[in-house]
Amino acid sequence: LFVLMVTSMTAAGYPVLASLYPKIAFPRVGFAILRSFGAGVILGTAFVHMLPPAVLLLTSPCLSATWNETYISFAGAFAMAAILGIEVVEFLALRFQHHRRTAQKVASSRPQADGQPSSLEGSKHSNGAAHISPDGVTVMVHSDIATNNEQVMHAHVVHHHDHHDAGHVDSLLIQSAEDRRKIGVYLLELGIAAHSIIIGIALGVTSNSGNEFTSLFIAIAFHQVFEGIALGSTVVEANITGVLAPLLTSLPYGLTTPIGVAIGIAVHSSYSESTTSTILVQGIFDSLSAGVLIYNALCHLILPNFIQNVDLLSAKWFPTLCLYFALFLGAAIMSLIGVWA
Repeated sequence: LFVLMVTSMTAAGYPVLASLYPKIAFPRVGFAILRSFGAGVILGTAFVHMLPPAVLLLTSPCLSATWNETYISFAGAFAMAAILGIEVVEFLALRFQHHRRTAQKVASSRPQADGQPSSLEGSKHSNGAAHISPDGVTVMVHSDIATNNEQVMHAHVVHHHDHHDAGHVDSLLIQSAEDRRKIGVYLLELGIAAHSIIIGIALGVTSNSGNEFTSLFIAIAFHQVFEGIALGSTVVEANITGVLAPLLTSLPYGLTTPIGVAIGIAVHSSYSESTTSTILVQGIFDSLSAGVLIYNALCHLILPNFIQNVDLLSAKWFPTLCLYFALFLGAAIMSLIGVWA
């Protein structure tokens, strides 16, 4: 338990601590490669360590014919439901944040907007009164000049408001992107935590004697290291700094697998992998966790860091290939670990 906890906390906490203390940090390019590697790890975890076992469990012959004959796609359906559910939750959270920030912006800028028309109106009256003369013609000429001045001033104010509104929209978009990254971290932590508890239970119910426990323990340890690095890199990318970031990554992530191991040890004597309830719970949890991680890997890690990364689109080929190599390497390593865990 202690080894898994320390290993997990160290792996998840290092990227965060490196961002806070530059002396122990990777170079910027190294961190980008680490982040890409983490994206591959998360994707490989979902497709190799979660979804296939969920398919096997939810089509087990120990279940009723509904699961293994009538409809054999429950695992995919649960994963899809998790993806759609996470999308709805994230949208509602972002919508709430957007409306809250918009209301704050409008409330803070309302006194200035109310004061500007009155000053223009005062300027209009003062210009008209300053040029009144008995001949009538002069009044018309100077009134036209005053009107032109008003139009120029009004155009300037409108132009100023256009810039202000554009800046307001840009600010809201930037804040929405930051909110989206932070929400993505919380959802990623949720999916990883569920999976870590499950593999912890699997380790806890495995007999301590024989090669099975040793190989599974080593595989899970490496699994936790790479998954922790991926999670820590994602937290740094989301700009969750201060005391909250290490606590958010290291502590919960480091405790999930030991908690699962403790549960497995506690129920070891009565645990049976072939009972209907055990198969259903583990299969449904695996498929839901797979959906969460697939969504996060594609939408929060790969898409913004590769396809939507303007800097990468104009970068030289060598750093671009390094990032893609790291992405593929992370997925390949997790696929290889799938032989044992």
